Amino acid sequence: MAFGLVMVVLLALSGCTAKTTLYVVDGPLAAQKPAPVYPGTMTVHASLHAATVSIVMDGGEKFRGNLVLSRAPQVGTRAGDGGSRFASMEDAWDQIYGKGYYVAHVLGDGQFGHLQMTGSNGTVVEFELHSAVSGTGDQTVMSQPLGVAKDSKGNLYKVVVG
Repeated sequence: MAFGLVMVVLLALSGCTAKTTLYVVDGPLAAQKPAPVYPGTMTVHASLHAATVSIVMDGGEKFRGNLVLSRAPQVGTRAGDGGSRFASMEDAWDQIYGKGYYVAHVLGDGQFGHLQMTGSNGTVVEFELHSAVSGTGDQTVMSQPLGVAKDSKGNLYKVVVG
């Protein structure tokens, strides 16, 4: 089935691992000039339904977690694990990609991943990734994955894969 493969096609073409970068767009870290940029990687699991995300942030704080890939959230549901310590990530999508982006492009469309990670120094990061899907079967095409992240220190990040 193409569904589980859609988000990871790009990653699979590059040996199942892709560069993942978090760019600060709002919060206390955004005041730094230049704003910090945090490198990471995303490695797709053999099942093609999950990926391991690893990121290193301020002071060498390490984050690692499993991003479960599934269908995008549907109308009337909330993305995530239900135990989120953050307000809806819908606001993060709209702040980074434009007002109404979440409803118009993420909700109900494509493939989606949500993850909450606690770093080695106790900082919590909530991370979401989305890729639009069009076509079916052998003609399935996915968009470049886009993402957002928030941390427990009030920072908002644009997530870039690739």
